[in-house]
Amino acid sequence: MGRQHRLDPFLGGAELDEYPAAYGPASGVFDVSMGESIEVGVREAIRVAAGRPFVTGRYSQGAIAARHLARAAPGQCQGVATLADPHTEGRRVIAGVPPGHRSGISGPYPVDVPVLTEYVAADPIPDLPDGNPARLIADLTEWMSIRGVHRIGWWLRDVHTKVRGGHIQRWWSPWRRADILATPMFAHNYWPGTKHTTDLISAGHCARLAQRANDRFRGWAPPPTWTPTARDFEAFSQLGRF
Repeated sequence: MGRQHRLDPFLGGAELDEYPAAYGPASGVFDVSMGESIEVGVREAIRVAAGRPFVTGRYSQGAIAARHLARAAPGQCQGVATLADPHTEGRRVIAGVPPGHRSGISGPYPVDVPVLTEYVAADPIPDLPDGNPARLIADLTEWMSIRGVHRIGWWLRDVHTKVRGGHIQRWWSPWRRADILATPMFAHNYWPGTKHTTDLISAGHCARLAQRANDRFRGWAPPPTWTPTARDFEAFSQLGRF
């Protein structure tokens, strides 16, 4: 996808000029991996913050970057607001299809600051059944990129480390048959469905997150911190599926 401009509504409206927001060949044949994209985004956000306290808000892959940023800048990052967060904490669904436990597709990534999040139910990125095999895809493609031999090496090394070290999410279990059978439905919810994109706007999640963020974080960071609006989060959700 090349260089992308990404406004961060909390970092003074600053542009994160170097953030690729890429997912390897899934977003563009020779794009960098999601892992590298997140590392670049974190470095860029720290540069933009210039030592000031801040809170940050992002969408989808950017939500992962926001959590990494919270860990990389302790004492500076005061809070995080995320939309369709792949690291959404787990919840138990009683009446859903299938019933059971759900969480973000990338598993937990706790941070030591308050996290506010909004998402559409049954969007497989933030609200995936624990027994869905798509979790394996998330684990094995974090550093996926064919942009040069060295990046292919990074990808293979990451897969080897995760498999050998037992860091793959354990989604497979005989009693999770219903989760596995629901895989086509959740895949459809992602695409061609719109639960990960425009439903966030039409169902009011962008507006709700903006209001919650303003209520919780107002005054936490000094000027020139922006006041986030629903339109800011709507812009994030329209950037694409990565």
